[in-house]
Amino acid sequence: MLFLTLMTILLGAQWSFSYIQVLTGGGPLGATTNIFYVLWDFGFSTLSVGWSSAAAVILFLGFGLLAFILFRLIDRYSFHDN
Repeated sequence: MLFLTLMTILLGAQWSFSYIQVLTGGGPLGATTNIFYVLWDFGFSTLSVGWSSAAAVILFLGFGLLAFILFRLIDRYSFHDN
C-alpha cells in the first residue's frame, strides 16, 4: 500500500499537467499550477532556464525526500513469512 501511495503522489501531478495546460493555462493568478507546470512555464514559456533548473532541483529533492520517508515506512511495516 505504501508503494502505491508513493507512485500515486509522484505521478499524480505529472498526469494532471496536460489538463492544467489545456483547460486553465495555470489558472487565475496561478491557482491551478503544480511543480511540473511551473517547471515547463519557466523553461519554455518565459525561457528562464535558471529558474526552470532550480524548480527541477526542488522537484528532485522534494520527491526524493518523500520516497525516502515512504521506503523507510515500507521497511518498518512490511512482514516477511519464512
